[in-house]
Amino acid sequence: MKSKLIAVLQLFVLTLFAQENTYTSRILDTNEQPIPYAAVYEEGTQNYTTTDEKGYFILTTGSGNFTLQISSIGFVTLNFKVVDGQIPSKFILNASQEQLDEVVVTALGIERERQALVSAVSTVDSEKLTTVPQTNLVNSLAGQVAGVLITNGSSGVGSSSRIIIRGENSLSGSNQPLFVVDGVPISNEQITSDLVNNGALQEVDFGNGSAEFSPDDIQSISILKGAGSAALYGTRAANGVVLITTKRGNRAKGFGVSINSNFTIETLLTLPDYQNEYGLGSNGNYAFQNGVGAGIGDGGISSYGPRLDAGLSIPQFDGPSIDTNGNPVRGGDVIARTLPDGSYTAITPTPWVSRPDNVRNFFDTGITYQNNIAISNTGETGSTRLSYSNLRNEGILPNTDLKRDGIALSLDQILSENLTVNTFVNYINTRSGNRPNLGYGYENVLYGFNWTGRQTDIGALRDYWQAGQTGRQHYDINYLWLTNPYLTLFENTNSFNKNRVLGNVSATYDFSENLSLKIRTGLDTYNDNREFRRAVSTNANPFGSYREDNVRFTEMNTDVLLSYNNKINDRWDYALSTGANRLDQKIHYAYAEASQLALPEIYTLANSRAPLLGKSENLNKRINSIYGTANFAYQNELYADLTYRNDWSSTLPDGNNSFG
Repeated sequence: MKSKLIAVLQLFVLTLFAQENTYTSRILDTNEQPIPYAAVYEEGTQNYTTTDEKGYFILTTGSGNFTLQISSIGFVTLNFKVVDGQIPSKFILNASQEQLDEVVVTALGIERERQALVSAVSTVDSEKLTTVPQTNLVNSLAGQVAGVLITNGSSGVGSSSRIIIRGENSLSGSNQPLFVVDGVPISNEQITSDLVNNGALQEVDFGNGSAEFSPDDIQSISILKGAGSAALYGTRAANGVVLITTKRGNRAKGFGVSINSNFTIETLLTLPDYQNEYGLGSNGNYAFQNGVGAGIGDGGISSYGPRLDAGLSIPQFDGPSIDTNGNPVRGGDVIARTLPDGSYTAITPTPWVSRPDNVRNFFDTGITYQNNIAISNTGETGSTRLSYSNLRNEGILPNTDLKRDGIALSLDQILSENLTVNTFVNYINTRSGNRPNLGYGYENVLYGFNWTGRQTDIGALRDYWQAGQTGRQHYDINYLWLTNPYLTLFENTNSFNKNRVLGNVSATYDFSENLSLKIRTGLDTYNDNREFRRAVSTNANPFGSYREDNVRFTEMNTDVLLSYNNKINDRWDYALSTGANRLDQKIHYAYAEASQLALPEIYTLANSRAPLLGKSENLNKRINSIYGTANFAYQNELYADLTYRNDWSSTLPDGNNSFG
C-alpha cells in the first residue's frame, strides 16, 4: 500500500532527485561588486546554496528547467527561469528601497526602529519559515541572513544542525549563538550520551534543542550580530543571538482558524564513486571460508579479488548449500558448513558479477508529514492562540524514524490601564524507535558498505538470522569485520523519548508614557529517556548488550527591566534601561548498562550476565547579573549606544567570581 501511495504522489508536484546538473554563476550589485552570502534557491524545493566572498555560487540539482530565486539582505529578490540548463555568467541585484523606520525586536525583547540600530540585526519573517518548512528550525535560516552559515546534520530528519554567525570565534568552544524565545534564553545544546568511550557503541545524534520548534508557531526570527546587542545577554551571547518571537492572537478582533499541512518525499541524492571492476579478495583470489569471508589472508574486505563480469562462478555467502541433515540452506549459515570431520559442506558456485546499484537499492524512499492547526481569538482586553503541530518521518535508511507532537498556547491580557500580562507555553514530545549511528565504525551502515565487495547482493542479507538460529547468530558476508546492515538497523536500535516544556510569562506596568517596568520569567525543562539495544552475535557485542540513559535538564531565567525614554530637546532623544537577571541551571545525566545479555532477545537491565555498568552526575549553575543600556539619537540621523553588564557565576571561586 505504501509503495502504491508513493507511486501516485510522484505524479504530482513533488520533487525527486534525478541526474545531477551543476550550475555556476556570480551575484553582483549594480556597481559590479560581489554580493557575498547571497541565498540561491531552486524554487519550490529545499535545495539551496550561498555565494562565497567573491559572489560565486555552485548549485547542484537534478532539474534542467526550474526557477532560480536569488536573494540577499538589502537587495530586491530576483527570480530567473532556467530553461534547458542555460544560465548567465552573472546576475545583477538591485538595492532594496526597504523603509528604514521598520520596527525590529532587539536584545531583552526591546523594540527599536531599524534605522536607530548601531549594530547589525537581520529579521526573517514567518512567511519565509513556512513557505517550504524545514524539519529543523535552524535549517530554515539557511540563505536567509547574510553572514550566517548553516551546516545540516548527517543523520537525516531530526539530526542536529550547526549555525555560525560571522565565522568561528573560538578554537575550543561550540561557536554557536544563544537562542532566545520572547526575551528568555533557551537551550539549543544536545547533551550526548557517553557512548564513544564505551568502546562498543558509537555516537548517536538525537537532535539539537531549537529543532523542536514548529515554524508555524513563530512570528519572526531576528539575528543579532553586533557585540552591543549581544552583550546584554552575557558570555553565552559571545557568538551572537537568535531571537525568536512567537505568534500571538489575531491582530483583528474575532475568532480565527488556520491550517497548514505539508508532505515531502526524499530519495538518495549521491553515493561514493564505487569501482565495479574487481570483487572481494586479495591478489586476484577469493574464498568464502568458515563464515569469515577470508579473501586469502586479508579478512575478505579488500577489493583486490577476481575480476568481475569475466564469466567466473565462485562459492559465495548467498550461494546454495545443505546442512548436516540434508536441508537446503545458504552458504553464510555457519552451522550448515561445519561437518563432524572438520570439513565443510560444499557451496554451489554462483556468478561473480558486479552489482552497481547494490548500495543504492538498500535505501528506502523517505516520507515526511508536517501539520499544524491554530485557533486564535482576540477581544477588547486580550488575545489567545492555541495550536497543535506534528511531524511524522520515515527515513531513507530502513527502520529509522522521527515523530514529534507539540501544543503551544499564548495568552495576552490587559489587566488594567497600566498593566499587561503576556504568557507563552509550549509542550513538545519527540521520539524515535531508531536513530542511526554516526562516525567511522561497524555500527554505521555506510561504513560497512565501504568494505562490502561490489559483487555482493546486499538484498540477500535482509533475512538476517541464520537458519535455526533466530536471535542467536546473524547471517552475514563477513563475520570477522562486518555486521549485517539489516541487523544493525532492525535489531541494534537507538531509541529515545523526550518530553520538553518551554514557557515564559511577563508583566509590564507603565508608570507613565515614558517609564515602564517589566518582570519576566522563563522555563526550559525536559526529560530524555534513551535505550540502546545490541543483538547477540553483533560485531564487538558478541553477547549482545542493553543500555538505558536518562537526561534531565532545567533552566530558569528571571529578570526585571526598568525602561525610560524621553527627549532632551527637539534634536536629542534618549532611552535608558537597567535591569537584573538570575539564571539557574540543573543537569542530571545517568546511565546503566548490561554489557552482556544472559539470554538473547531479552532487553532489560536484569538480564545481565556481568555486573552492571553505570554512571550518574549532577551539574548545577547559577549566574546573577546586572545590566544597563543607554541609546542616544540626534535628529534621527546620528545614533550612539552604551551597554554594560556584570555577572557573578557559581562555577567560579568565591571572592573571584565576578566578570563583565
